[in-house]
Amino acid sequence: MSGEEVSFGRFRFDLGRRELSRDGIPVRLGSRALDVLFVLATARGNVITKDELLARVWPGQVVEENNLQVQVSALRKALDEEKSGQSYLVTVPGRGYRLIGVAGGSPGPALPDKPSIAVLPFQNMSDDRNRNISRTASSRTSSPHCVICAGCS
Repeated sequence: MSGEEVSFGRFRFDLGRRELSRDGIPVRLGSRALDVLFVLATARGNVITKDELLARVWPGQVVEENNLQVQVSALRKALDEEKSGQSYLVTVPGRGYRLIGVAGGSPGPALPDKPSIAVLPFQNMSDDRNRNISRTASSRTSSPHCVICAGCS
């Protein structure tokens, strides 16, 4: 695998040597941070779950998620692009982490700048086929109860 590189922005990561450079100048990182970067770089822009990172960076060991957060923080500091504000290591809420801007990588799904939710149409699956769920749900918008069954009060 020596000689294979992953490029993102001004950074190059040599997968065989596990060496990171910025504009040709070596960037110093600890071995675990390099292990995390290796897993993310080989994913070519795809999301890697926290569980997968823990399993691949600390194989056969029981470690707390905080260990991963420390390494991710070190990577973010090393990959910081101060002038542009560009962040190459992003958290995908509820899913994991991904390295963005990887040359030849997967563009992945667009990431919203804040949490979002999709509202899908309801299908009446109750035994009472005459019950209008959407009318019942909309009439209870101020209620703290769920809108699916709308009868939990």
